Amino acid sequence: MEYPGIDYGFRPRLGSDEKGVLHALLANARNAEERKTIIAYWEAGRIDALPEELARGKEAGGEQEIARLEGSALHLGDAISVRARRTPAGIRYRITDGSGAELAPARDGGTSPLTLRELIALIEGGVPVAKLEELGRIRSEPYPQLAEHYRRVLAAKRS
Repeated sequence: MEYPGIDYGFRPRLGSDEKGVLHALLANARNAEERKTIIAYWEAGRIDALPEELARGKEAGGEQEIARLEGSALHLGDAISVRARRTPAGIRYRITDGSGAELAPARDGGTSPLTLRELIALIEGGVPVAKLEELGRIRSEPYPQLAEHYRRVLAAKRS
C-alpha cells in the first residue's frame, strides 16, 4: 500500500556523498554494540585506537548500508541491514542480519539505485511481515521517507 505525501518514485544518488570516516565505520558495523563502541571511540577523539576488528571501512568492498531496521524482538541479531554495492554489472543488493548472515539471496539491480517503492519490495521480499511488525526503529539516510512509510504501515496494522 502507498500513502499520500510519500514519494515512492524517489531514487537517491548512492555513493555520491561520502560522509567521512565515521559514516563508513558505522555503515559496516554488524550490530548495535559495535556501533556504540565506534561512536565512543569517535567521541573520545581516539578513532585511531579503534580495535582492528571494528575498523572495517573498506572491508565490505564498497558496500553501503542503505537501510537499517532495528528491534529488540527480531531474533536475528539485533538489526537487519539492507546493503548496496556497485559492481561492473550494476548495483547488487543484499539483506543481512546482525551477524552478517544473508536473509534473502542477493539481488542484482540496474545501474541506477532502487526507487523507494523498489526498496520496500526488496525489504518485504526478504524480511517476513511478522518481523516487520516487531521493529522499533527504521533508518535510512539515502531514503528519508522509508521510516514514515513503515510508521504508517505499522499504525494501519494496529488499528
